[in-house]
Amino acid sequence: MKNKKNLIIIGIILLVLIIISLLVFLPKKETLPKVEELDLEELLTDYGKNYYENYYYNGLTNKEILPNYKDSGIRISLTNLEVITPISDQLKKQLENENCDYDKTYVVYYPKENYKVQDYDIKLELSCKNK
Repeated sequence: MKNKKNLIIIGIILLVLIIISLLVFLPKKETLPKVEELDLEELLTDYGKNYYENYYYNGLTNKEILPNYKDSGIRISLTNLEVITPISDQLKKQLENENCDYDKTYVVYYPKENYKVQDYDIKLELSCKNK
């Protein structure tokens, strides 16, 4: 009878140890790698860079005018940008989630010395109700 009780106690202890080991060593949901979601500013900055470097700058016939905008910037609304280059679904979703106004949200480009394709700073002027 005593051996039976000892076996039951040992079995319970082993079961508890197994459960504890599983809880400690199995990955939890929040520790699993996540696909990093870019925020609105990052997506919009990437979109703005693509526009400037692949459309605006390359289409500019008189690059000597760029120094005129180094302080004031070249201000373009999302509505106007979208006419030239489509907005990705991911960016559209973020803009909708933040309830952004395409007419009042701007990407502003500040050309910098040397005035080559990547010589500029970019700033965002967001008009979003949820931001």
